[in-house]
Amino acid sequence: MIKSTLIVACLGLFTASASAQSFQVSPKVSARTETEIRRAQLDEAPAIDLVGSSQRKARKHPIWDTPDGTAYDYSLTTTYYDPQMDEFVTRSAIKTTVVIDGDDVYLQNIITSYPYDTWIKGTINEYRNAVVFENPQVYYEDLNGNLFYASLAYVDGNNDIHADTESDEFEMDWDDATGSFWSEDLEICVVNEDGGVFSYNWGYAYERFTDTLVVAPEGLEFKPYSLRYENTYKYYVPEMVYIARDGNDFYFKGLSTKTPDALVKGEMVGDSIYIASGQYVGLYNGQYYLYTKGAAYKGLDESGYPIYTSKDYCVMAYNEAEDSFYGPDGFLITLGKARNASYSQSFPTQTIKRFYEVAATPATPDIRTWDVDMTYGIMTSMTYVVPVEDVEGNYINPDSLFYRFFVNGELFEFDRDWYPMFVDSVLVNSKFSDRGQTSRQRTDCDGSYHVIAFEHDFSLTVDSIALQSVYFMGGEVRYSDYCVYVTADGSKHTTPSGQTGIAAITSDNRQATAVKYFDLSGRQLAEPGKGICIKQTSFKDGTVQHETIFR
Repeated sequence: MIKSTLIVACLGLFTASASAQSFQVSPKVSARTETEIRRAQLDEAPAIDLVGSSQRKARKHPIWDTPDGTAYDYSLTTTYYDPQMDEFVTRSAIKTTVVIDGDDVYLQNIITSYPYDTWIKGTINEYRNAVVFENPQVYYEDLNGNLFYASLAYVDGNNDIHADTESDEFEMDWDDATGSFWSEDLEICVVNEDGGVFSYNWGYAYERFTDTLVVAPEGLEFKPYSLRYENTYKYYVPEMVYIARDGNDFYFKGLSTKTPDALVKGEMVGDSIYIASGQYVGLYNGQYYLYTKGAAYKGLDESGYPIYTSKDYCVMAYNEAEDSFYGPDGFLITLGKARNASYSQSFPTQTIKRFYEVAATPATPDIRTWDVDMTYGIMTSMTYVVPVEDVEGNYINPDSLFYRFFVNGELFEFDRDWYPMFVDSVLVNSKFSDRGQTSRQRTDCDGSYHVIAFEHDFSLTVDSIALQSVYFMGGEVRYSDYCVYVTADGSKHTTPSGQTGIAAITSDNRQATAVKYFDLSGRQLAEPGKGICIKQTSFKDGTVQHETIFR
């Protein structure tokens, strides 16, 4: 059989004249356990004549319209090549649709890396123990009329991947009672008429999706709590969660930040809350079924990622007098219920405390590092920590906590074109974080860790910079002390808060430059409405005045 190729690009842009090549992978393993990255190594190979066999055995056009029959939600487990990540990925619980019309079974997007919403057709055999598919079948047709086929594939002894277009059929085992069908060793690719391979999947398991979301009894009161994930480092920004109790049953809302409205149920045994694994919490981006899973935290690997051992539950100690929770176990949000399912969110130790919506003075932020661009002689970036807590160490609401800068004694306003993620030109929300831009796990962080750049303004020379937190809560706005950094010698000091500004500000010019209004969550308003809001007045000398307005 002639070797063929995997092309890492958009399939719809290729034509039938694409050159036929081959690529190699490491020896494959079960689709249920494969996690290792494998990169393609391309070499030349001649084309094959797929047109003749396709005309005999396959449709001349793909099935675009949803076939007649009953559509069911299925959960698909497979390993596939991801062209954007350039690696092989195993996923459990990919959301997919299967249409069954009598004995005919239609699969949509069988090639998971190229989901064109087209269908291929199979038929349940007379023994009702397998679904048999004609091979190959037309999978996609581009604007130029070039056809691409879903075909059997195989890996030879040299780990080269080939399209097997000569086999008449392929099949999956079928369970008539459950409607499940699978083949752990099935290998499928997309191939063009020149024999060029554009994708590769192996291992398929389709299971009828029957799980339902957790529903709390009517009339329960969900109270706000502040959740912080901790371990040897304090890296994660606290989140707001909501908890309701019904006897020994506890319902948690917001444990999964990807599905924040989903409920997770726990049961109190003694003075502990047990949260069973395998609870369905919904879909993420309409693609993956997410489930909870307990885990024991074992430390960090050499790359700084957390290491977990799967458990059948997550347990948290409950202090009824303080109405607080503490969980030494890890808590995972996974792609699928299987014990070896990959996780999309991993959380270490949890501390959950009751949150009270009262005014509080935020803790003073800290400027950690300072980087200077030697080419232009200006500051390019700085790193800093904004603790999401008050001066007494209590958790506060990150959604209502903001911070602002004073550069050379002047209140700094951000260029909204340069910082489109900021909803305000002065106040930055505490949840702005550099995750992914610096080391993922740090031992020196006691809040959210941030990086910010000023490199868009090459005329800016920074002699000093001050950082201050601002907290909106309980109808009040309160300020932290200033952390002031002097660029000449790298020294820093704390200056007490005050609406008259920091010590570096000497101007007596009190001309107002801007007036803005915010609600109590810190969101900017176009104009003040009914109720309570905060009026913010900025002056030319860099000072800012806030007042509470009642309407």
